[in-house]
Amino acid sequence: MMKYISLTLACFYCSLAMAQKTDSFNFTAPESKITGSAFNKLTFLDGRPEKGNLGIAQVGVFNKKVQVVPETTMEKQVADVFAGMIGQDAGQGEVLLHLRQFMFAELTGAVSEKGYCYLRADLYEKKDDNYYKRDGIDTVVLVRAADVTRKMYSRGGKALTDFIASGLKLVSATSVRPYNYQEIVHIDSVEKESMKLYHAAALTDGMYLSYDAFKDQVPDYNPISCKIKNNILLRVSAIDNNGKELAVKEKDIYAVVNKGIPYIATDYGYYPLFKLENDFFYRGRIKATANASDLMVASVFFGALGGLVAGASGSEVTDVRIDHISGGLIPVRRGR
Repeated sequence: MMKYISLTLACFYCSLAMAQKTDSFNFTAPESKITGSAFNKLTFLDGRPEKGNLGIAQVGVFNKKVQVVPETTMEKQVADVFAGMIGQDAGQGEVLLHLRQFMFAELTGAVSEKGYCYLRADLYEKKDDNYYKRDGIDTVVLVRAADVTRKMYSRGGKALTDFIASGLKLVSATSVRPYNYQEIVHIDSVEKESMKLYHAAALTDGMYLSYDAFKDQVPDYNPISCKIKNNILLRVSAIDNNGKELAVKEKDIYAVVNKGIPYIATDYGYYPLFKLENDFFYRGRIKATANASDLMVASVFFGALGGLVAGASGSEVTDVRIDHISGGLIPVRRGR
């Protein structure tokens, strides 16, 4: 009899896991009101690349990977959160929340699970027809637990609601530069205007140890020596003032420019970068698993839904976009 019950339960859980394709996310209501807020109106601007997708979670006894979707629209959820956090003493001001990334990913380790929430958002204060930036956040929230899914949702959601709450308390905007609404809609293009990487007529040859050096086009080492075979960059080294090669660890190199051609350094070698619609991409392998430090630097799992789904091991060939702010590697389409 017990064997029959166990088999029945196993079949039930198996069919449930097979049937479930999505998991719903909803923000937790604020625990308390904000006193002294200067704002009683919030405009929500959803700038996320995939508005109906919130990433990947693992559900059920078999840890089936499913897509995370908002329980109701993100606009309504944010409006409810904002209404729940302002008090009756709130002023008549207006803020604009520009949500640029909000994505979950979940991995299973040997003894526990890791959950990640990648959050990028900006908060602006509206004055007349202009907007002034009050605050910004660009972070990855890491959660460890035996069953991490709900805690990941809670901590990720709290990171955004705490960001909104803290922005309402700031005395004044952090930026004196006025933005109009359309500039905020296209803020990526506005930000790239100050980055030499995105508007230089030609890139500067050399070895770049960090993304900051690469985006400013100030190489850490120049000249360099490159070994290329069949149009593939196999090895690169720096050259000192005496013409001798300097050993530089590959893991410390971010990018290389050789004869005007840029290459990104990865765990799987060097890949040439190509520019499309003012973004840099490469097509190659990328880790299918990552640790917290990987995500802080590269935000590996957070791109379009067509991007990488966390696997147990190995790598996949995919199209990867260079994040213009952090230099992170964001998969944008699964390899075919």
